[in-house]
Amino acid sequence: MTVHTAVTALLHKLEHPTLPDPLFYEDITLHELAGEIKNLNSDKSPRDDGITNQMIQAAGPKFTNLLYRVFSTLWVHEMKPAA
Repeated sequence: MTVHTAVTALLHKLEHPTLPDPLFYEDITLHELAGEIKNLNSDKSPRDDGITNQMIQAAGPKFTNLLYRVFSTLWVHEMKPAA
């Protein structure tokens, strides 16, 4: 990369700043997550991982708390999984 290319790229970033990912505007609450799990369509087919919505719904409050901790950690560190 030439100096000219690097400077041009830097100026472009300064003139066109990247806005924060809208995924991280508000943190998720345990109540919100429990509501979303409750509202999952239980008739949907599983994805590649084989996990069905029925499994998630039947897992209970310990799983919901674990999932909440995972999502909260992702939110705090502003990490968005690829899949």
